[in-house]
Amino acid sequence: MNTPAGRLTLCLLLTAAATAACTTTTGTSTTTDPAGTAAGSGWGPCGDLTGYTALLGVPGVEDLTCATTTVPVDPDDPAAGTLDVAFSRLGSGTKDVLLLNPGGPGLEGRTMPLLVDLVSDLAADFDLVGVDVRGTGATGPMPCEELLADEPPVPDDATLDDPQQARAAVSTYAAAVAAAGQACAGSDPELIASLTLANAADDLDAVREALGVERVSYLGVSWGTALGAAYQSQHPEHLDRMVLDSMVWPADDPAADIAAVLAAVGTGTGADDGGSAEAATDATGPEEPEDATDPDDDRATDDAADLDLRVVPLSYGARLAYTCDEAPAAAGPDAQWDAHTALTDRLGLARSTRIPHPASSEAAGVSACTGWPFPGPGPAARATGSSVLVVGHTEDAVTPFVWSERATDALDAELVRSDDDAHGGGLGTCLDVITGFLRTGETTAVCAS
Repeated sequence: MNTPAGRLTLCLLLTAAATAACTTTTGTSTTTDPAGTAAGSGWGPCGDLTGYTALLGVPGVEDLTCATTTVPVDPDDPAAGTLDVAFSRLGSGTKDVLLLNPGGPGLEGRTMPLLVDLVSDLAADFDLVGVDVRGTGATGPMPCEELLADEPPVPDDATLDDPQQARAAVSTYAAAVAAAGQACAGSDPELIASLTLANAADDLDAVREALGVERVSYLGVSWGTALGAAYQSQHPEHLDRMVLDSMVWPADDPAADIAAVLAAVGTGTGADDGGSAEAATDATGPEEPEDATDPDDDRATDDAADLDLRVVPLSYGARLAYTCDEAPAAAGPDAQWDAHTALTDRLGLARSTRIPHPASSEAAGVSACTGWPFPGPGPAARATGSSVLVVGHTEDAVTPFVWSERATDALDAELVRSDDDAHGGGLGTCLDVITGFLRTGETTAVCAS
């Protein structure tokens, strides 16, 4: 299916339904047996996706087939056990393979073939394959969703703007964030420590091998771009063409990174001062578009509760782990607050301004990775001579355009510019460019938005 309305709603469908549905399901174990499949199984129906696709309003689940392939939790430690990676396919198994990832991090991936088919004709030339990388959807699922469900009260703006009260409030909130994160990590430390881009990229390659193909193409959105960059770095010999839409490419210097996000927020809202307080406060975080379903909306929750949801659409545990396992250890609360106030003072922002950044908690000046026990060196993507197209949106307030420019240089990729704020919306604003590149390798410099 290929409808104009569908092209504009792909990323909203992915996130809105996930936000509503994730209030009704939790995960409890490291291995899983999706309906119709078994560990390391052959193909079967994707029965566990029926309720979720009904909530999305996306037809065609009966055309999907699902399977799993078994991978080690820790490639360096056989004692850590194994994990069954779940994946889906829309197609006959006779065409070229296009692997898909919707981002998040933490979003399930097996419904993405249906969503891509809704907005494009790529299924005419490719078998569309969606993968629940470790910790997401039916691969895991994460054991600590309930530990992260109830966030501590966020200090109000008046408190954070008051120098006498702010530091104590931030310290209290940071302690609660650290306690929740440590409890989550301790619930299954082997699995949670393994949630890195490198391991997820190896999961993708295990799926490729299970499909029995030598080469694949790839389309990733938002955090899925970081996953794609890792895949082309680790397995370039198995990659045909890759499209990375709304690039996640943080800088080595976090302060420069945050300044880029704030500048993008200012651009996206028409501000010309690099990011007003109002713009930064109103901006959405990664994979949370403004039109996403409100989790406090009783209608959304009721709709989800009425359906048989046997998959976790959005795992907050996986989101936290994939973010913090790739980040350096967070400083203590006092140091975080000092850095935050220095930045906001320099940019003329209220100190209560929450920076819209992947590692930001819900409270201004507090990292979501505070106290996280598995800090990492960060991704190590590199250019490998692969055929890569980066799609950057010039007014994107979630993944700023400068990230796309940096990634293009680092990966020696092609860059196409889309003059809009459609985060993750390349199949709407750049449909012909993306589909043409995946088919022929040819591209243009600018999308006709």
